[in-house]
Amino acid sequence: MKDKEAERWRAARERGFMSWVVQRGILTWGGTIFGVLVAIQLASHQDDIAHTLLRSVTIWPIAGVIIGVSTWYAMEWQYKRYLRKKRQEE
Repeated sequence: MKDKEAERWRAARERGFMSWVVQRGILTWGGTIFGVLVAIQLASHQDDIAHTLLRSVTIWPIAGVIIGVSTWYAMEWQYKRYLRKKRQEE
């Protein structure tokens, strides 16, 4: 992690865990995949679009939570490693 990334993560940490999971996981990741897959389904003229929408609206937010939680802990690990390295350099 570089200094600039650490500063961005510090700001994200201040907004909190739930904010990260909702914004980065559910809305950004889950919402994007949901939109792309639904667009592909619509473009392919599938007859059972209601089933596809229902399945997607269930799966992708859950996947977004998993991604959000995973990336939070991965970023925390990198940030703590960055702080330890900075302390050693001083």
